[in-house]
Amino acid sequence: MALTGIQIYKHLPRTNCKDCGFPTCLAFAMKLAQKQAPVDKCPHISDDAKAVLAEESAPPIRKVIIGTSDKKVTIGEETVLFRHEKTFVHPPAITLQVEDTLGADKLAEKIKQVQAVCFERVGQNLRAGLIMVKNSSADKDKFIQAINTVKANSDLPLILAGKNAANLEAGLEILSKERPLIHAAAADNYEAMATLAKKYQCPLAVSSAEVLEKLAELAEKVAGLGVKDIVLEPVAASLGAGLSQLTQIRRAALKKSAKGLGYPVMVCAAADTDDPIQEALCAGVYVMRYASIIVLKAAEDWQLLPLLTLTQNIYTDPQKPLQVEENVYKIG
Repeated sequence: MALTGIQIYKHLPRTNCKDCGFPTCLAFAMKLAQKQAPVDKCPHISDDAKAVLAEESAPPIRKVIIGTSDKKVTIGEETVLFRHEKTFVHPPAITLQVEDTLGADKLAEKIKQVQAVCFERVGQNLRAGLIMVKNSSADKDKFIQAINTVKANSDLPLILAGKNAANLEAGLEILSKERPLIHAAAADNYEAMATLAKKYQCPLAVSSAEVLEKLAELAEKVAGLGVKDIVLEPVAASLGAGLSQLTQIRRAALKKSAKGLGYPVMVCAAADTDDPIQEALCAGVYVMRYASIIVLKAAEDWQLLPLLTLTQNIYTDPQKPLQVEENVYKIG
């Protein structure tokens, strides 16, 4: 059971020094109880107390990092259902899916097209966040060739997707220091996938098309095998079903502290359509409710530009509106 603010307060120095940014230790304790502040904000707390409170003050949705470079993607750590309550924290990563059945030339062309979409808006550089390389051929050599082609043409972090653990491991050996997301553990292979995630210290996606209780059980099994960085993928038959599932997951994590659902979520925007316009519309809905990774099969320029702009608008602090720096700008 989570500690109350008063119980947390007993572990604090109780000096009301304000070094944490709050007026009193009790106010800080209340924020810790609400999971709206990290315990590290108090510079005077003892190591023993910090160990006790660290888990209690952790956000109800775990932070997961994909990649290791300056382009790494951080997801999770959300604390509210609605943006106006406080703010949404980490914007979703718009993700291009490519398959290893594409020829090397077509694959390189598609990657370069997405890589080129990078624009500045209100002082921020907006671009796609991840690339998913899918082992659709089930052939290890084709999978490795596709990974190498992507690496040669992009600096974005990767998701390695496939059902064959041996093929995925071959890809992980190439990316051993780059921390890709492994996709995906299912009911029939979660032990093998968890072994890979532990061996290569990579986050792992857990996927299920069954009810959310089954997805939560599967995530808890994977966590029990020692994998801490988990991404949930509820596979829905339609946009309406997907929206309902993502809402239920966020509510369960925030309101009920459901540990099996306290992870960021990924979705495929084109799960029930081959229409690129419908894909973009679905992705826009998932930007607002509540995906952390949104996979696109097309990822055309005209899809990415509005999605990245929408993401920027939703994932800014409502108490700190976007502003352009006052200056004289040259136009044309």
